[in-house]
Amino acid sequence: MRLLITFALSWMALHVCAATSSNEELGAAQAVIVHYKELRKVCSIARGDDRKECFRELTEATDNYQQAKIIVRDAKDKEVRELHVVTNVY
Repeated sequence: MRLLITFALSWMALHVCAATSSNEELGAAQAVIVHYKELRKVCSIARGDDRKECFRELTEATDNYQQAKIIVRDAKDKEVRELHVVTNVY
């Protein structure tokens, strides 16, 4: 019985740590997306050399933006799958 309780507590602790980690990752990804969109707006109104520099920064940020979108999309997909699992239980 103690072994079962210990196993259950260990599993719950790992699950909470994973959820915290994924929540932090999701928050960071959302921040990257917001920053990229703000930078895109700034670039659209910039002129001259400032515009060139702005678009250079935007180009450098594109890979991170694409990865962030994937993280957010996957989190939403996971949330929907978990919702279906919960609704199927009842």
